[in-house]
Amino acid sequence: MKTALEKRKNILAKINKMSDDKLDELLKVVNSFESGKNSIKDTMSLAGSWKEIDDEIFIDFTERLVDRRNTNSRRSSFMLSSVNQVI
Repeated sequence: MKTALEKRKNILAKINKMSDDKLDELLKVVNSFESGKNSIKDTMSLAGSWKEIDDEIFIDFTERLVDRRNTNSRRSSFMLSSVNQVI
């Protein structure tokens, strides 16, 4: 198993081989990972907020959430294209 330092060196080596026109897109992907760290803390700060919500409202909300995620192709296609182009 590679150490964190070995992984970082491997990533940097690959970045150094990338063409300059890909760097902006790579930066967007890296920034999306960094913003994920903060969103986990923000999300966890809401733990327990839903414990008194009516069951029918909660079920309705979760069903609509799945539908919205399935129809929101812009977000998922951006992430997939970004990852595919970096690799």
